[in-house]
Amino acid sequence: GGEYFPVFNWSLFTHVKRNIITTEIQVDRIGDRILSPPQRFFALKSEFSAARKQDVTLWKTLTRYRVATNSDEGAAEAIRRQIEAKYLRHGDDVHYRIVTSWYDALDRYHTGTVQHSIEHGRFVRRAVP
Repeated sequence: GGEYFPVFNWSLFTHVKRNIITTEIQVDRIGDRILSPPQRFFALKSEFSAARKQDVTLWKTLTRYRVATNSDEGAAEAIRRQIEAKYLRHGDDVHYRIVTSWYDALDRYHTGTVQHSIEHGRFVRRAVP
C-alpha cells in the first residue's frame, strides 16, 4: 500500500518570510550604566518584566506608534507615553530610542545585520520610585 499521509513529500519551511520591518525600542542607558552598543528591549530580560514575558502587545503598540508618526504627532506622543508607563518602568532613568528597521531575518539572526533603519526619536523615561 501507499502512504496515507505523504510525509516524504512535505515541505514545511520553504516559504519563510525573510524581509522584515519592525519597530522596536533600543535602550542606550539605564541610570548611570551606558549600554554600548544599545540593547534591544526584549534582550533586557533582567531589567524589565515585559521583556521577560516577550509581551506581543508591545510589538503591536510600536507598530501603531510608527503609523501615527506619519499622520498624527499628537497620537504618536500619546502612544509613546503609554509605552513608557506600561513597559519601561524602572528604578532608574531609562534612555531609549524608537527605531524602525528593515532586515533579512536570517541575516539579522546570524550576524546582526540590518539593511536600513529610521530613528523616530530619543527619549528618557524618568525613574519610577
